[in-house]
Amino acid sequence: MIVYDGTYRLPYQADQQHEPRSRWTCAWQVRIINLELSQPNVRHMRPMIVVVNQIGRQPCLASCVESIGKKISRDFRLDIARVIWVENFPDNLKQWYVAALTPKSGFGPDANYHIQWRPIRPEEINVIKPFIPDIDHFS
Repeated sequence: MIVYDGTYRLPYQADQQHEPRSRWTCAWQVRIINLELSQPNVRHMRPMIVVVNQIGRQPCLASCVESIGKKISRDFRLDIARVIWVENFPDNLKQWYVAALTPKSGFGPDANYHIQWRPIRPEEINVIKPFIPDIDHFS
């Protein structure tokens, strides 16, 4: 089941949260899928899937998970160890990538993660396809 389908934006300068929308340059279409709600009889190791596609006016140099991944995780109370993060980059429109997130440090409520990317696997496309039918056009 899709629990969120919307846009997250990064303001022109991260420290100026009051900037008008016209100044926002980096934006991502974010879809959050909860497999436990759509398949309640199946136990999933990673039941939450975050699928992100950059849609901003200008390409952002960092990925969504690097830029605002913590905000998205906090907003939806995501346990990052149980999330599959899938992202498409504007410089490679034909390929989706999956982030492998490894904790770097864990002081306080905010953990920092080391991010490694790999191409999406066919079985992951098959799981996501019912929620995003055109995903295989990009793989």
